[in-house]
Amino acid sequence: MRLGHVLASESGARLDAVRVGLERGGTDSGEVANDEAEHGTLLAEIRQERTELAEIEAALERLRAGSYGICEATGASIEPERLRALPWTRLGATAAATRERSIKARAQA
Repeated sequence: MRLGHVLASESGARLDAVRVGLERGGTDSGEVANDEAEHGTLLAEIRQERTELAEIEAALERLRAGSYGICEATGASIEPERLRALPWTRLGATAAATRERSIKARAQA
């Protein structure tokens, strides 16, 4: 099964679990807290999986357009090892590191 299909299937299962809702009747406050924490975790996992699916779809579009493997920041080829590790990446290692430093600097400001 392809990665996108696997993620979509897992995301669907999580979404079904979230739709069931939290059972409040007849439970103690500890159980309610656990249920709410699990619910929050499931929602976070769904958001992450949707983000990953969107990145995979965008990478497939770049592949169709002939721009896959080209760094969006520099226009240079993305390192093959990086593409093997993160096939949906948009940035080469140097550009990604620069972006990460910029994000950290803004967060600290």
